[in-house]
Amino acid sequence: TFLGLYTEVISSFIFFIIFSSLSLKTKNPFRFSKGRKESIRGTTLIPV
Repeated sequence: TFLGLYTEVISSFIFFIIFSSLSLKTKNPFRFSKGRKESIRGTTLIPV
């Protein structure tokens, strides 16, 4: 259904935000470019 797909997209997006904020803190090998890092930090509700 559409609602199931919507919640799946939202949960994967939340997981991506949490994972990227964790990798920003630990300076993971998965590095984003500086512009993308700033945009991720801007959209994150979690204080980084």
